[in-house]
Amino acid sequence: VQMNVSYGNRKYNLDRAIEIIKKVKSKIVIFPELFTTGFYYKNLDVENFNETIEILRKNSNDKIIIGTIIEKENDKYYNTMIVVSKDGLIAKYRKIHLFFKERRYFSSGKEIKIFTYESFKFGLAICYDIRFPEMFRKMLKLGANAFIISAAFPKKRENHWITLLKARAIENQCYVIACNRVGKEEEEFAGKSMIIDPWGNVLKIASSKNEEIIEGEIDYKKLLEIRKNFPILNDIKLL
Repeated sequence: VQMNVSYGNRKYNLDRAIEIIKKVKSKIVIFPELFTTGFYYKNLDVENFNETIEILRKNSNDKIIIGTIIEKENDKYYNTMIVVSKDGLIAKYRKIHLFFKERRYFSSGKEIKIFTYESFKFGLAICYDIRFPEMFRKMLKLGANAFIISAAFPKKRENHWITLLKARAIENQCYVIACNRVGKEEEEFAGKSMIIDPWGNVLKIASSKNEEIIEGEIDYKKLLEIRKNFPILNDIKLL
């Protein structure tokens, strides 16, 4: 769900997200980074972590809902990716690699996270993480077949966004499902949300400016076939 986030307006953003969840047919619905507030540094307490999860749980409609929101614990704030189902919070990942300004407000996570849904194991990553391939190799070692990325990646580095996502797919022979936002806060965001197959082919891509929903299918048999026919993962020496 490539959306524009209304800066600091949690209720408005959350209401819009719920409308979209009810409308789409996909089993997994992914939102951009900090989709309920944006990088609302002047009042990080605008988010209510547990309440947001409960609202999403009640409105999940048997779907898996993924995105990042602000989490507070022991007076520290985290940029946290949540995975929510009708049963509640089933996984969360605190962003490990914090961008420059982000470090002044957020604490870094310490653990890589994957979760399993149907035949797939999904690795979780957030925006700036995509510049650090070691993290994705570790998720691969944990059995990841696909990476889900939630982002607020800037327009001025759009070419990096596209290139890095393709690289993470090709080098790990994994699907990449990357949701970016559009609009503008301190800078303009790039959009270009994508679904990429393990061969590096872009299956779906959104525009660079407009709010848009892209939907696609990932195929476990296709992934296994690619890995069997071109078994580069067998030659990795440094995991």
